[in-house]
Amino acid sequence: MINDQLLTYIKDNLHAGYTKADIEVSLRTAGWDAADIATAFSALAGPTPTIPAPGTPTAQPSSIKAGSAQSDVDVELARIQAELQKAHKGSAKIAPLTEETGIIGWMLRKKMVSSKNQANSVLIVLAVVFLGLAAWIAFT
Repeated sequence: MINDQLLTYIKDNLHAGYTKADIEVSLRTAGWDAADIATAFSALAGPTPTIPAPGTPTAQPSSIKAGSAQSDVDVELARIQAELQKAHKGSAKIAPLTEETGIIGWMLRKKMVSSKNQANSVLIVLAVVFLGLAAWIAFT
């Protein structure tokens, strides 16, 4: 049986002007199975929207996750990853982008912190300490 939430998501985003490929990337990133996505598109059997003309502003598809809400960050990362793969077709494989890339990911992997919020708090404290130190050095 086809998930009604999935069908609604696809219909809404096709109507908003997103391509089938953009919607598939968003859904795969959100954890939906490729077979479920293909079945839902087949059930809709509507025409795929054309690519907008150059200069036409585009927005991100609304996010969806199997069973829960997905952050806009995940959708943006999936879009960037798809663009990079399109731009570098045939060249070396591009490592997937994740929100755990960078210092926050490093702190999570090293088990220095237990959550992204905690990592962000640590970074803010470090920034305040370094700014204070820089001010102290500048004015002494």
